[in-house]
Amino acid sequence: MAHYGIPSGGDPRQLLDRVVAAFARLPYENITKIIRKTEYGDCERARRSPEDVIREHIAWGAGGTCFSLTAALAKLARELGWEAEYILADRRYGQDTHCALLVWIDGIPHLLDPGYLIVHPIQLKTREEQKIEAGFNDLILASEQNPEKVSLYTLRGDKKTYRLTYRTSPVDNGEFCRAWDASFQWDMMQYPLLTRTEGSRQIYMKGTRI
Repeated sequence: MAHYGIPSGGDPRQLLDRVVAAFARLPYENITKIIRKTEYGDCERARRSPEDVIREHIAWGAGGTCFSLTAALAKLARELGWEAEYILADRRYGQDTHCALLVWIDGIPHLLDPGYLIVHPIQLKTREEQKIEAGFNDLILASEQNPEKVSLYTLRGDKKTYRLTYRTSPVDNGEFCRAWDASFQWDMMQYPLLTRTEGSRQIYMKGTRI
């Protein structure tokens, strides 16, 4: 909050919005993850703590991948007094290959996903389609036949692309860390991946492609 000049106090919901909006400035990148895995070898020790994520961002602009970013955002939300729980998501290439956060506001679960720039808490409705303006992409949340699953699509122009399916039942820290440790073995750990948005622009690097 000091780094981004966010005043404390005031309406708790507005404060949460301001903190999460500032958090969205952290880039999505796997460089820090590759370095930590190389340094420590052991996945458990290679995980970056929320304190690591924030400190390294302030020091030299680092960010993280979905697991370290979500863990850091959960820490921030809890420090502000909110109930926050992890959820996992499935992509075409595997189960538990993404994660996000549920924040309970007035007893209702709201979705936050720093990996897809869902940085304003969205009430998680499992019986209707929701369109979200998220800067570079518009997003669509669509309910599945299973009431405990919600799928995410990106929308550019008329092109709707499936990305993943959230499982809306929260998982405990052990289950979250199990999925986090498995992510160190993914193919994406073999090349650099960095992306961030600036207004309506996206800066994207994967391997040698910019």
